[in-house]
Amino acid sequence: MQTPTSLTPTLACLRTFQGIPGPEIHALVSAGRVVNIARGERLAQAGDPAGTGWLVVQGRMRLEAGTPRQSLGDVWPGELVGEHGLFGPAQTHVTDIVAASDTILLALDRGTCHATGLRNNGAMAALQRHTLMVTARRLHTLDTSRARLAAPTPQKPDVAPAEPDGQTLMGWLRGLFGGEE
Repeated sequence: MQTPTSLTPTLACLRTFQGIPGPEIHALVSAGRVVNIARGERLAQAGDPAGTGWLVVQGRMRLEAGTPRQSLGDVWPGELVGEHGLFGPAQTHVTDIVAASDTILLALDRGTCHATGLRNNGAMAALQRHTLMVTARRLHTLDTSRARLAAPTPQKPDVAPAEPDGQTLMGWLRGLFGGEE
């Protein structure tokens, strides 16, 4: 059986933690617990309380929503799933989280991480930065998918298309972080 500390070498090899000293990764994994989940098993369901973020160590998780269930995307090694449970105020999950393959996770509880002083830990900071980038990518993908599904509005040939109003989520993120589509 794996212990959290036995995951330190595996996490050190992931891009998320490149350049982070081993003792800082060790402190992060020491605050967590190992969760093994079989393919098809549901980790959390939309509406469940969120107070834990799960770091994918090995395998792949899938986010699902809607009726019938549709995949919103996969979560890969080095990425968090349920991250709002770790970084945000108490909430509920907005998607189902299902194992797309047999997966090893490191469960990180909000209270434990704050109590163990991980706020100034380099591995936690790297995880937060990576999570922000992944979240922006996921939102861009969802925003783009929604735009493609929206019916085009007919315009007169002599009328120029309207300028974007910056009110989309991606517009807001671009304003915050810069960049273009």
